[in-house]
Amino acid sequence: MAPQSELATLKDEHAEDMLKVQEAVKQEVAEAKGKGDKAVEQMRCDMKQTAEEQFAVASKHYHKLQSDFSALQGELAESKKNLEAKETEAGTIREEMQRLEDMGKGELAKIKVELATAENEIATTSVELRKAREETSSFHRRMAALETEKQNALISLGTAISEKEANAKECQELEKVCSEMMEEMEAMQK
Repeated sequence: MAPQSELATLKDEHAEDMLKVQEAVKQEVAEAKGKGDKAVEQMRCDMKQTAEEQFAVASKHYHKLQSDFSALQGELAESKKNLEAKETEAGTIREEMQRLEDMGKGELAKIKVELATAENEIATTSVELRKAREETSSFHRRMAALETEKQNALISLGTAISEKEANAKECQELEKVCSEMMEEMEAMQK
């Protein structure tokens, strides 16, 4: 075989190999494209499903927020009504307090005068009570002194009575002696 024919044979084999490789590459590209298309379609389906799930969650959350907002608006309206009622009530109470304060100022002045009078009376009574206590204490001291004097007088009286009784007895004895002596003298004179 001649080198040219070998070259031609090699070219033909190489061309065949190239065709086979090209065919294999085309087939792999087609398979890869098919797999890629399937993967893209699967990804698209997965993303659509995830998006739908996220939308459902977001929608549910939105409806809950909308419900909470409506409830809060109702509570706010109720709170405003309550606040207005309390403000009206507070105004009424303030007016009543002012009326009572104005009315009470005169009463307070009167009570202050009565209190001052009572305090003066208490001070006067306290002084009088202190004097009375001092007089009572002095009286008790005098009574104790008089009691001592009475006891001493009773002792002296007891002594005097004893002496009087002794003197009376002695006097009776003397009278008896005198009487006997008189009788004897009379008897002697007869």
